[in-house]
Amino acid sequence: MSTVAADGTRLITGYVPKLGLTYAGIVCYGILAVAFWARFFAHGRQKYMLTLCIGTTTMAMGFGVRIKMTSQPDSLGVYVGTTLLTLLSPCAFLANDYIILPRLARWLDAEEQLFMPASRVVKTFVWSDVVTFLLQAAGGGMSAMQSEGSQKAGLYIALVGLVIQCVSFMLFISLASIWGYRVRRTSKWTSKPTNSQGFTVTLRRMEDWRIILYAVLWTGLGIMIRCIFRVIEYAEGFDGNLRTTEWAFYVLDALPLFLAISVWAFVWPPTILKEHNEYFGANTRIDSMGSENATAQYPLTSRVSPGWTNYDGKQQA
Repeated sequence: MSTVAADGTRLITGYVPKLGLTYAGIVCYGILAVAFWARFFAHGRQKYMLTLCIGTTTMAMGFGVRIKMTSQPDSLGVYVGTTLLTLLSPCAFLANDYIILPRLARWLDAEEQLFMPASRVVKTFVWSDVVTFLLQAAGGGMSAMQSEGSQKAGLYIALVGLVIQCVSFMLFISLASIWGYRVRRTSKWTSKPTNSQGFTVTLRRMEDWRIILYAVLWTGLGIMIRCIFRVIEYAEGFDGNLRTTEWAFYVLDALPLFLAISVWAFVWPPTILKEHNEYFGANTRIDSMGSENATAQYPLTSRVSPGWTNYDGKQQA
């Protein structure tokens, strides 16, 4: 499970982590965590965004624990801590996408373009995320045991979890892409919806619902790169090239995830998916898991927000 350095030190990861790269990971994910928490408290404290806030926080903590690996590369406890935090935190990023897409479909009154009800989409994929999380946690813990048999069993258990996670997320991205294609063929695919008075309004870029779909697909790209990397890494075993090469972890895991989820610092769904959707018809309240809390039809209102332009091109006050 480990290699030995020239001075005889047992290297559990196969290398001594570079301190500079570790600090870079802390700074990058720490900044995102602060940005997400700030957005969370500034925009209604919507619980469905907590997964993103918590995930980036624990990811930054994983890099924080990794600092100890630079001076104690033979510490099993430190290895387990940093491995579990950096391996499991991305599950929260997947869960965030699983929750946001059904909410968008329900808000847009375009649930029929999904293959199944929005609440079922959330429950199906979030529960798959929970199962894969538990498999990876169990496998990661067992792989750190002294027994060679336990190590191998843990490796295979974690690999099963990673494969299921990869397949599940691939299906989800396919679902999101097909949903986007179907909605594109409807009148809802427009940045100039009609309000209750029949006036056409132009949405500002960061208030256009389509940017949420683009953000989900963008995050999907980075997450898929990471998922495939982790599957190959664990399939190679403890002494595989990917596991014992530090650059692979940063280039194929930490960096793609960072670039993927950074989009949410600029596109914060609660600022767009407000409870009263005045442009696309009736809306139903849904909780953070996508289930209906209460069926309530909200009438279209006549409010036109500042900065939007009506059908005759006049700016609204």
